[in-house]
Amino acid sequence: MLDDAAKKGKIGYHPRCKNIDLTHLCFTDDLMIITDGTRSSIDGIIKIFEDFDKMNQRGEEILRQFQFATGKLPVRYLGRLQLINSVIRSLTNFWMAAFRLSSGCIKEIERICSAFLWSGPELNGRKAKISWEDICKMKYEGGLGLRPLMEVNQVSCLKLIWRILSAHSLWVNWIKIYLIRKGSLWTVRDNTQSGSWMWRKVLKSREMAKHFYRVEVGNGRGTSFWYEMWNPMGRLK
Repeated sequence: MLDDAAKKGKIGYHPRCKNIDLTHLCFTDDLMIITDGTRSSIDGIIKIFEDFDKMNQRGEEILRQFQFATGKLPVRYLGRLQLINSVIRSLTNFWMAAFRLSSGCIKEIERICSAFLWSGPELNGRKAKISWEDICKMKYEGGLGLRPLMEVNQVSCLKLIWRILSAHSLWVNWIKIYLIRKGSLWTVRDNTQSGSWMWRKVLKSREMAKHFYRVEVGNGRGTSFWYEMWNPMGRLK
């Protein structure tokens, strides 16, 4: 509804979002509206909210009419290690998929995880019987198989590079238009002042990414002749 209203001129695009037709971002329980901030745009957005609210009211009427059963999924306690793996690690993985966490932040997360593993909600770090480094070893090495967050953080950063080079998404389109512009990811300077702290961290990970990245030339339009690994002999640069 927001996209349709923007295309019809009922709400205005933000100046930095018009080229990629971006009007909003959806999260699990949040909606971020991105607009030019004019009064007519705000009026248009409020009208969309009102129309959407009427749809929800129709859903409630259907529930009353047909008496559908509603409920919540059961939750079962699976143990501290499982909670760390399925809940805490899922949260950190979510953030690391988009941001590179600082080393201090990672150490604090791992300290809390270690304390929770050995003492539960009490979070008493003194009860730890084995170092967290040993806990994070593979099971055949005597650990519990938890992946070190520093390692996951680096892999996630490499994945962002892979997305820029090979995927098509809203984020990739924005990066190419406003940060890479007419060049390629490989030609952007490390000391650039454009973009955020996270963008500069991505740029610093390019050297490691080069060892894993390979290109099929195809028609050649999306391949960097000098910088990318398309030749068995290596990068020409």
